Amino acid sequence: MARLILSLDGQVMAEYNMNKERYTIGRLPDNDIRIDNPAVSGHHSLIINILNDSFLEDLNSTNGTYVNGKLIKKHALQHGDVITAGHHQLRFVEDDDNQQDEFEKTMVIQPSQRPVERIQAAHAAVEASTQTGATTTRRALKDPASVPGASPQKKAKLQVLSGAFAGRELELTKTLTTLGRPGIQVAA
Repeated sequence: MARLILSLDGQVMAEYNMNKERYTIGRLPDNDIRIDNPAVSGHHSLIINILNDSFLEDLNSTNGTYVNGKLIKKHALQHGDVITAGHHQLRFVEDDDNQQDEFEKTMVIQPSQRPVERIQAAHAAVEASTQTGATTTRRALKDPASVPGASPQKKAKLQVLSGAFAGRELELTKTLTTLGRPGIQVAA
């Protein structure tokens, strides 16, 4: 979860957890983050949180809103950004929990063979081709399953689920297979 740390002259005054969708920053009491200082406008700026991203927008404040010393109208907040409103600073901090959660959502898909096994199979194919000559190489290019150590390739099939040909299986052996009647309905 992101946080804002409010400070004045290096002294931390407050800390805000960014657990709502919108936060208003300003001098008036109806703001979520109230900064009681004449240099801060009544409704100075707005932070909008969308999923794990936060965006800052200046609300036409008198003295402007600055991020890292630059005057902004709108800005996508990043970890460590310093927002200046009047004489106060708000440091935007993204906790490591947020980054860890994103990592945990990543799914690792394991291939059918481990890389070491694939390398060993390729090495065996090279060994076989150098031992028996060009014949094995030609055979390996035409049918990779015929090489010692290579796994057999599975053939793709389509099965008709309904209609006059229900239950029939069609083996896919070509690069492009078309189904249907030409001129009526064809799928490729």
